Amino acid sequence: MILRAVEDADLIRNACRGDVEAYNLLISRWERRVYNYLLRIVVNREDAPDLSQDVFLKAYQNLRKLDDPARFAPWLYRIAHNEAYSLFRKRRKARPRNSSPKPWKEKPPRAAMRSSRSN
Repeated sequence: MILRAVEDADLIRNACRGDVEAYNLLISRWERRVYNYLLRIVVNREDAPDLSQDVFLKAYQNLRKLDDPARFAPWLYRIAHNEAYSLFRKRRKARPRNSSPKPWKEKPPRAAMRSSRSN
């Protein structure tokens, strides 16, 4: 496990120097874990890949701000967490306040409830 962290730290240092292949290797190592983490949060197989891509783009853009390469994993998961919750906030703002689904304007008749249960 320590060897893996050293390898990641080396890749991070190389990526900070502009080595795109080093960053691509980091992505290949971490993309499945980040995707699964996001999938558990957003529970949507269509959103998780898009968010994963956003996470790795944001990580690449801010890689030089990472003080300790040994903290790459928690830093990356924090970016993923923030991206997922940003998506939730965007969707909440896009939805009108009183848009909760109400299939019936009043209580359904008992006969309708019985027939829907039997199906």
